[in-house]
Amino acid sequence: MDKEKILASRKKRTDGFLVYVTRYLSDPIAEFLYKHTPLTGNQVSYFSLVFNILAAWMIASGEPNMIMWSALIFYLGLVFDCVDGELARLRGAAGLGGKWLDVSIGELGNIISMSAFGIGLHHQTGDLNSIWLLVYFLFSKYIYANITINSMVQLEGYDNFKKYALDPLKNNFKKFITYLKSLLKIFIKENTNTTKTRKTSYDYTTKLPSFGFLIAIPMVGLLFNQLAAVLIFFSLFYTTLYLAVFVQIAWSFYSENKKKA
Repeated sequence: MDKEKILASRKKRTDGFLVYVTRYLSDPIAEFLYKHTPLTGNQVSYFSLVFNILAAWMIASGEPNMIMWSALIFYLGLVFDCVDGELARLRGAAGLGGKWLDVSIGELGNIISMSAFGIGLHHQTGDLNSIWLLVYFLFSKYIYANITINSMVQLEGYDNFKKYALDPLKNNFKKFITYLKSLLKIFIKENTNTTKTRKTSYDYTTKLPSFGFLIAIPMVGLLFNQLAAVLIFFSLFYTTLYLAVFVQIAWSFYSENKKKA
């Protein structure tokens, strides 16, 4: 595979800038494992979980130095999370089972890591509010997973879930951003003397920003020992998501029934 095809493949598989950069590490590792070991993609999937558990142990200690170094371990887990799929594709063994295992291990690793944030914060402060903050995060994460999974089951598949929830949310987001841009034009004087127009590499009015950037938030929080800020952000993030999905699905059905009436 030539370089252009590799880059095109990397972009197609990538969710966010951080993951895109990570693939410059994960792709060579996958190629090495493919050529020199009998490991499969499913076996490598467990490596990311091992790194997440190790990072969680370091975070839960509450020691600032260990927390800072845990950011590197956390990132290595991300690297191997990218390696498994690439290795499976190289071996011609990519399938639904591997995708399910990858997602399941990723979610389990996230819960373990984020739980360590609450425990580490409690060890640092001795404040029981940190445990309640962890409980809130786990609750918001559970509700989001529950409502999305149940919605897909009740709507008989991902395509209908996309139709009634994701696509309308995307369109509403685009309208909101377009509205913000129109407001900014009122306050910002555009340079009409410039003949050349600047091309943007990413237009937020035509597509949703990738959630890949979220992966950077816990790593930055670890580097600066801001465990509480990370927990609060993700708790509010998942709360917002499940409320948005719930309201959007309800509104989609209301609009559809109104048209039929």
